[in-house]
Amino acid sequence: MMSANDVSENDDAAQANARVSSGWTTGTSERSSLWIGETDNVSTTVANRTLDRTKLIKLMTESASPTVNAAADHVSFDSDGQTINWTTADATARQILVL
Repeated sequence: MMSANDVSENDDAAQANARVSSGWTTGTSERSSLWIGETDNVSTTVANRTLDRTKLIKLMTESASPTVNAAADHVSFDSDGQTINWTTADATARQILVL
């Protein structure tokens, strides 16, 4: 899974931050997520990252202490795709690419 942590309406809009989430799994006990974020155009750049081996993907905001906006865990691979469980979710629908 991959996401820029952005909503579909902002596809071409300039952002004052960069957020990238990626996640991968081979089963319910083998998964990881990597989130990288930064804010620019501030007097001191704010940058952070997190690697989590308990979630399939995490969507976060950059700060000295990043906030988790949404997080999902892998439940199962199915004949028509996969089942995931959103353990944390705010009210914002974001784009996520599943490969």
